[in-house]
Amino acid sequence: MHLSGVAVRTDQVQLLVGLLNADELAAKLKLASKNGNDRVALCRPDRERIVDVLPDPPPSGLAELRSVLVQQLKQAQDRETREARSREAQQMRDARELRMQKG
Repeated sequence: MHLSGVAVRTDQVQLLVGLLNADELAAKLKLASKNGNDRVALCRPDRERIVDVLPDPPPSGLAELRSVLVQQLKQAQDRETREARSREAQQMRDARELRMQKG
């Protein structure tokens, strides 16, 4: 099975399911494994949940997955930070322009 582009063996998926304590993500992975799905889409909360449950260091078969997920989460956070800064800068430019028009 592929999670976030990382090939994960069936036994490692089962280990991950066990670590997830029968939550929604565990059920999703269990069903995907049962149905033979090769790829499973993970949303940001899924990624965060997996990183939260994997020990550091993770089991060897899940080390690459954890590394990729941590990197993806960091990239998403960095992107959100850049977007927030860009919005703030635009608001400051808009406010300055408004002041100049009134002034």
